[in-house]
Amino acid sequence: MRKRIILTSLIVLAAFLTYRSCKVVPLSSIKASFDPKAYAQTVVWPKLQSQLADLKKADAYEVLEAFDTNPEEAHEKFAKTVGVSNYRYYIVEGSGQIVSVDEDGILVRVRPDSEKPEFYITSRVFGNTIVMATGIIKMEDFDRIMDFNLVSTALNQIVRDEVALPIMSSLKGRNVQGAVVRFLGLFNVLKDDPIKYPINVIPLRLELIQGGY
Repeated sequence: MRKRIILTSLIVLAAFLTYRSCKVVPLSSIKASFDPKAYAQTVVWPKLQSQLADLKKADAYEVLEAFDTNPEEAHEKFAKTVGVSNYRYYIVEGSGQIVSVDEDGILVRVRPDSEKPEFYITSRVFGNTIVMATGIIKMEDFDRIMDFNLVSTALNQIVRDEVALPIMSSLKGRNVQGAVVRFLGLFNVLKDDPIKYPINVIPLRLELIQGGY
């Protein structure tokens, strides 16, 4: 009986000490401890910029020519597939003549003999195209899928503010006749859908190499 009392006392004491040593952290504090905007700005964006030269890129002109002849072969040769998704992700670089500029983007003709502009370099950056195409972050890098999506959204905003908008703002009100831009950008298309121009392209690098007036 005495042994049982001593054993019970020890168990109660151990439980008490364990309780005292555990710090209860409110769920709201855990959520607040991770700042997706700061993480995107200080970690993901610098990492992406440093890796632009190493990204597996395709020549924009070659991709467009392949689209016009055999989109399926183009997907096999130039695109990236993520998981079992039906989307095909492209990272392309090249240059093109500016056809027009509006508040959301730049309409660009890459091939001089093309009947219509093939790319619309856009400042409206949504979804997970950047992170899926580049692989700069992955879902397994985060404890919560929500954090992955929030970082992706923050990265979209950075690309909009630091890559797309500056050059678009500089072109507003100007005659863009004869202007040429060099770009490194990305887009996705559904593998079984027909290719429709212009394709929305998210710029990762964008520069004016021949100006209008």
